[in-house]
Amino acid sequence: MDEVTKRKFTGADGFDIIDDTTLSSPGVGARWYLLKAITDVVIASCTVTNAQKNRSDDQNALAGKTIKAGDQIFGEFVSITLTSGTALLYRQR
Repeated sequence: MDEVTKRKFTGADGFDIIDDTTLSSPGVGARWYLLKAITDVVIASCTVTNAQKNRSDDQNALAGKTIKAGDQIFGEFVSITLTSGTALLYRQR
């Protein structure tokens, strides 16, 4: 297993807990690669690289969606704003 993969599986680059309604990002030179809903999460806006909605590019495809507590979504998350809930986002540098 390569070093990047090891770091992802172990969470070695850390994580952020988001539980407010302000725009959040992982910081300069970092991305989030996994969103885990701690409670039910409603996403106001979310920029995800290479996301599609109805087979068309849409970096904000998760806007307005509810992610149920315990569910996980993999992707390259650049920023997120929640309407409600608590999300755990794992960082990759």
